Amino acid sequence: MPSLLLASTTVMHVLLLAGAPKATTDKLQRLLNAATRLVSHTRKFDRGLGQLMHVDLHWLDVPERVKFKLVSTIVHKLPSSQGFPGT
Repeated sequence: MPSLLLASTTVMHVLLLAGAPKATTDKLQRLLNAATRLVSHTRKFDRGLGQLMHVDLHWLDVPERVKFKLVSTIVHKLPSSQGFPGT
């Protein structure tokens, strides 16, 4: 039951963020950047934060992360017997 609750709250968060204004996603992006700096022990204006976040940590930016979660949630909900069109 807890995994079902976690899955439904994840879907809810993805749906809320999919239609969120840019100001909201910008705030979340700043939070993600701060987390990157905390993990990597870098300062705010150090160079290479984007590369560190994308290449080394494999983290997506907030808009791409929302799109990824939305698509992966939809694909996960598809019955496995249907398959994709054209296959």
